[in-house]
Amino acid sequence: MPALPSGACRAGALALVLPALLASAAPVRADEAPPPPPALPTAAEQPAPRKPAQPFADQGITLAWSYTGEAAGNVSGGLARKSAYTGQVYLGADADLDRIAGIGGATIHFAVTNRHGKSLSDIALGNNTSVQEVWGTQNTHLAILTWEQKLFQDRLRRSPEMATNLGLDKGANADLRAKLSDQSAAGIAANKAETLAELKSLEAVDRASLSPDEQIDLDCVLYGQR
Repeated sequence: MPALPSGACRAGALALVLPALLASAAPVRADEAPPPPPALPTAAEQPAPRKPAQPFADQGITLAWSYTGEAAGNVSGGLARKSAYTGQVYLGADADLDRIAGIGGATIHFAVTNRHGKSLSDIALGNNTSVQEVWGTQNTHLAILTWEQKLFQDRLRRSPEMATNLGLDKGANADLRAKLSDQSAAGIAANKAETLAELKSLEAVDRASLSPDEQIDLDCVLYGQR
């Protein structure tokens, strides 16, 4: 700030400068406070997480794929101070045979994995215990090929009383404790249709591929369904 002149000029200059200095030092009034920061979006406003694309969902096929990578290093002891990386590619599919071929309650599960990389145990630790979860069977191979057939679970859902009598109204079926079977005309018709679908699936089983004990089991289930 420049020096002020003496005498009356100094008094006039102070009269001009002092209000500006006081105004700059005065506290900010509430109505002049800066605006609050923008609020974060609520859970309802958050964008939904992206789901994997399922190009064949309408045809009854659900795909699954993932990649797992593991890096490990040895910093003390063992054979050498080295690091190693191993990875796994997983490709799988679930095929709803009810939608694909009309086989009610049937699903085929299929998966192939490819494992690659090096084992830290082999190159740096000198033991035969792997420290990397996806190390082992380092090639491309069939990991899953199973047939799932739903029969009894669907029947439990349709008959809560049976689930309670058998002590199975717990876990995933705990809600059946407070329910009764649907005895309406529509409910009876739906139950009959589902039973016929189950019977069709059972009759499609190749008896020649079953052991003698399994054939007896199949006959017992077929008898109960008919």
